Amino acid sequence: MESLFYIWNDLLRLFAIARLANPRIGLNLTPNPMITKTLAVSVKNATDIKTIKTLKQMRKLFFVTIITLTTISAFAQSTSDTPTQNISTDSDVGYRLFATKNMYTFIKINTKNGQMWQVQWSAKGNEFETPLSLITRVTKEDEKNGRFFLYPTTNIYNFILLDQIDGRVWQVQWSAEPKDRIVLPIN
Repeated sequence: MESLFYIWNDLLRLFAIARLANPRIGLNLTPNPMITKTLAVSVKNATDIKTIKTLKQMRKLFFVTIITLTTISAFAQSTSDTPTQNISTDSDVGYRLFATKNMYTFIKINTKNGQMWQVQWSAKGNEFETPLSLITRVTKEDEKNGRFFLYPTTNIYNFILLDQIDGRVWQVQWSAEPKDRIVLPIN
C-alpha cells in the first residue's frame, strides 16, 4: 500500500511539472491533503521550477534560431536571374544601345558589322564614348541592319555578341579600365 502511495505521489509531481510547462493541459485531479502538501513542496522546489524555465527558454531560443537561419538562407541565395533587355522591337535598325547593370554605362553596337562602343553618361560632366571594338566582323557586301545582337550574361561586365546570320559568337567585356575591355571569339 505504501508503494502505491509513492507511485501516486510521483505521478502527481509529473503532472504538476507538465502543467507548469504547458498550462493548457487540463488536469482535473481531486486534491488529497497529504499528497497536496508533498506536491506543493516538490513543485516549489527551486530545481524543478528552474528546469522548467530553462526548458521554456531553450524552446524559445530553438525556434528563434530556426526562424533566423531560414530567413538568412532565403536572402543569401545567389541571384543568377536571367538578365533582361529593354530594346526596340524594330529589327531593321543600324545602331542599338544595350543597357549594362551599371546605371551609367551602355554598349552601342553597329548592328550591320558588329562594331561596338562603350557609352557612359553622367550628370557631373564625365560622360564619354570609347571604342570596345572597331573591327568589322563581316565584309561590306554582307553588312545588313539587325545582323549583330548583344545578349547579357549574369556577369555585369560581359555580354555575348551573336551574328544572327551565320551563328558566330564573341565574348564582349566592357570596363572602366581600357586594358580590361576585350572582345574574344568563342569557338
